[in-house]
Amino acid sequence: MAEQTKKEFRCADVGYTECGWKLEGNSEEEMVPTIQDHAAKVHHLELKEEAVQHVRQAIRDVA
Repeated sequence: MAEQTKKEFRCADVGYTECGWKLEGNSEEEMVPTIQDHAAKVHHLELKEEAVQHVRQAIRDVA
């Protein structure tokens, strides 16, 4: 069975350059709720559909 590619999101990649927070996961679906929670608690943002699409675009595959 092929190994699943890990994914990574960095808050800095969506413009919060002072934020060092990052998240690794197995899928966008798994990661988005955690990213939304971080955005709400740390940046006081509610990520609506357009912002979630921007976040999804910033999620990268990692080796």
